[in-house]
Amino acid sequence: MFSKKWIELLNEVQDFQEKTVDNKIWFRGQNNASYPLNSGLYRVPLNDKMHYLKLERSAYTFYLRSGATLHNADNWELLFIMQHHGVRTRLLDWSESFTVALYFACLDWKHDQNDCVVWLLDPIKLNIHSAGKDMLFAPGKSVNNYLDFINFNESEIFDTSVALYPVKNNPRIIAQQGVFTMQGINNMPLEKEFDGELFNLNVLKKIRITKNLKEDAFKYLKLNGLSHSSLFPDLDGLAMDTNKMLVEKQKKIIDSYLIEA
Repeated sequence: MFSKKWIELLNEVQDFQEKTVDNKIWFRGQNNASYPLNSGLYRVPLNDKMHYLKLERSAYTFYLRSGATLHNADNWELLFIMQHHGVRTRLLDWSESFTVALYFACLDWKHDQNDCVVWLLDPIKLNIHSAGKDMLFAPGKSVNNYLDFINFNESEIFDTSVALYPVKNNPRIIAQQGVFTMQGINNMPLEKEFDGELFNLNVLKKIRITKNLKEDAFKYLKLNGLSHSSLFPDLDGLAMDTNKMLVEKQKKIIDSYLIEA
């Protein structure tokens, strides 16, 4: 049986969803509740906010030209590939699945040292506040060209984060039900944008998972059948699950030695 506190946590998620536009909710899991909602690029210390755009454009151009035979992609598709393979961009990963976000929150979670967290986001409300648009920006439709989107006309660049709905043409994006926010040029984590008012506006919510909920969280993940290879449907994901199996087998062998001794 799940604990009363876990049921209350799930009800919190449901309550937030019922207040979103079109019942649309995005999730992000982090294994330390103290981590801000900051994209990889903004973890690089720079003095001028326009330098981040120049740095991102340099990374995009380098990846495009140097890996043409490997990825055969450009525009937004290339940016999404860069993000999934660890290049620092202004993108922040989210999922349309609570369970996927919970998996990443629990992955490598040091539960004896800190809480983990699942963030909840109303992406359409975010775009209403950021861009005055009650819609998701869909590359190829509402957003046509990546380089135009980060042009150097500062008056046309979003200061705050916007929600992007990618084309699901990558196995990892499909498996993880992946979506993205793109950080604005104000060099500020999402939870601090709009003077921190996104919480009061029901745009953003932080669900902390304390160590006394660890058993519930892992039971919930097992019930939903998630594994690394299901979220990373490639050889890297299979390798992670294989190593996990080896650790479990090793523990059983060691335990059997102890019993015999």
